[in-house]
Amino acid sequence: MKEAIIKSEKYRRQYVALNDFRSRTIIAHGRDPKKVFAAALKRGIRKPVIVYVPAKDAAQILARDLASTRPAKAEA
Repeated sequence: MKEAIIKSEKYRRQYVALNDFRSRTIIAHGRDPKKVFAAALKRGIRKPVIVYVPAKDAAQILARDLASTRPAKAEA
């Protein structure tokens, strides 16, 4: 997964919709993630990626669900 870096002050403290994690083209934006998601779907994006843009100088930590990536336990 790559970073989706959005540097514009315009989107601070908002959710933005992207085509995927490699894209830097903003499809929709706003303060309500459900509305942003719906707007991206209306624009024909089948699986939009929704990212929150934090306030300036704020850190944002994203974590992946590691449980789904663990190998299955071997049966004895």
